[in-house]
Amino acid sequence: MPLRRGALLASGLLVAVLGGAGCLYTSGSVSYAQSPELRTVRLYTGKPDPEGESLGAVEVIRRGYRNCSELGTEALVALLGEAKALGGTGVKDVKFRGRFHWTGRVVCRSSISGRSVQVRGIATR
Repeated sequence: MPLRRGALLASGLLVAVLGGAGCLYTSGSVSYAQSPELRTVRLYTGKPDPEGESLGAVEVIRRGYRNCSELGTEALVALLGEAKALGGTGVKDVKFRGRFHWTGRVVCRSSISGRSVQVRGIATR
């Protein structure tokens, strides 16, 4: 009987980890010196940014095994690309999805299947 209980406990833990309970959230940073094209991307500060004509919402998800800073920078470059596809020149009020809310800093979700980042903002002209 103890063997069966142990196997059941191990199976339950495995399901919890694979089901998302084993996910970690990490922070990163953006190097604007290494990515000068991001000078028109403005992170959310807690107050709506009145600058620029709003063209619409843009959102990007990126996945990979790079560190959080690299993945976050890649996502911001892709977000700027989405804004340019709408005719914009920049993105304002940029937020990253955290565990419980959207925030104005780089946040990545890490699990056994790699890292992911979800970012959104408002395309501007």
